[in-house]
Amino acid sequence: MHCKFDDPTDLLKLILIEKSGHVQIDSIGAMHPLELEEFELHCIGKRTGYSMRIGFFCPNEGFAGNFGYLPLELENHGCEVLWLFGTIAGYLESNHKNKWLIINDMARRIYGIDAIVTASVMDCLPNGPLHVLHDHLSFAHFDLEGHIDRLLHSTGRENRALSSLRELFNDLSAFVAFLPFYDLILTPSQAITDLTLKALYFSGYDSLPFLSGAPENKLKLDTISHLVDVKSYRDNITVFQSGYCKLDAPIRQYGNTPAENIIVFAPTPNDTTGNKENPLWTSVLVVNSHGVELLRNLCQNFPDYKIIFKPYKDELPEVVENIRRKLSDCTNLEIDGCGSMYWDLYSRTKILISDFSSTAYTFALGIGRPVVFFSPNEDSLPEEALNNTYCRNRCKIGLVAKTTNEVAKAISIMIGDYHKFLSRVSDFRQQNCVQPGYASAAGAAAIVSAISERRKEQPLGNMGIRLKRS
Repeated sequence: MHCKFDDPTDLLKLILIEKSGHVQIDSIGAMHPLELEEFELHCIGKRTGYSMRIGFFCPNEGFAGNFGYLPLELENHGCEVLWLFGTIAGYLESNHKNKWLIINDMARRIYGIDAIVTASVMDCLPNGPLHVLHDHLSFAHFDLEGHIDRLLHSTGRENRALSSLRELFNDLSAFVAFLPFYDLILTPSQAITDLTLKALYFSGYDSLPFLSGAPENKLKLDTISHLVDVKSYRDNITVFQSGYCKLDAPIRQYGNTPAENIIVFAPTPNDTTGNKENPLWTSVLVVNSHGVELLRNLCQNFPDYKIIFKPYKDELPEVVENIRRKLSDCTNLEIDGCGSMYWDLYSRTKILISDFSSTAYTFALGIGRPVVFFSPNEDSLPEEALNNTYCRNRCKIGLVAKTTNEVAKAISIMIGDYHKFLSRVSDFRQQNCVQPGYASAAGAAAIVSAISERRKEQPLGNMGIRLKRS
């Protein structure tokens, strides 16, 4: 199905005609949009003999690549896996057979599945199934650690009603506000496990025994109840450190792929969701201010290397086109459109350059090769940021550079002593890669166990940290 669709209703009709075996063409063609949505939800809700049905919700194209082998491992447990795409492009690009288009508020109305899995916190999930979060970051959040510590420890924090969702995102973060909607949280690393426990403590859960220090503050739910459905916050939440499922593929498939003379620039994308509008993020994003200069410098300094700009899947088209236009004379420059499906590219890459994107650690943990962190505003970063898990560990997997010339120098140093840097990254992987190659299997076992417990078929046992609302 590769036709062009501008109206999701037209695509929905075609999906339903195909799903019905082309026997209801006339009736489906005459349906109104809401009728189409209800008919698709009815089709999704049909049980077809599987003991458990798991939906993976991908509201945009970038999320589909974040689940690693988790869907496959669930199928190995005898589960039916459904792919729920929130965009036309995501649906059309997917090769999965059991895929559906979810538009408008359909996500809230899904029924007939046992669990729904997301790669980022959301507040639009259906009430019935188990809510599962597999955090889409491989190692650490750049900005949230300091933010949540401030929420927990700042004295005299004003507990007033927030006026809008935008203020809620700025004051609390979507992570804090939406995390309690989940029954099971699969964390990729110890750093994100600790962050998750802190956020849940602030939201009213009994995670204090697992935390160091004595936080002073907790969220007053009546300050956000007019913006967030706090009545749907879970009474019990399980946090299970499964490891990062997305790393299973590179560890198991690409471990012996030789590095080629390829340098990849993979920066933090421009934010179109409002999640990175705070001053810290805007001060470290480099693609707009330094992208052209950096890539030209690399092309000139490393003429025998292929220099690849890999923008994020949802990067602003004008940003990519500006780089393409201004660097059209650079014969060793390529712009790669692989988006989130980047393992083939990364497996051939010798050195990655990023700013503060999580892909830097994903590359190092998954492929085992070094990273140059480009940070033009390094000297003006607040101490809180410099001391967080993300920044503290940068030199364990590479080097930090403040100018484009320093980036080139750092790359030359790495090329000249490449095995030393490979050894450094290897040590970091051994210390920080949780269940390497088998995170998906661990995550799938946790999901199946949680569903079985909900059905009262068997207790969850000792899998994960169990928290209750206090």
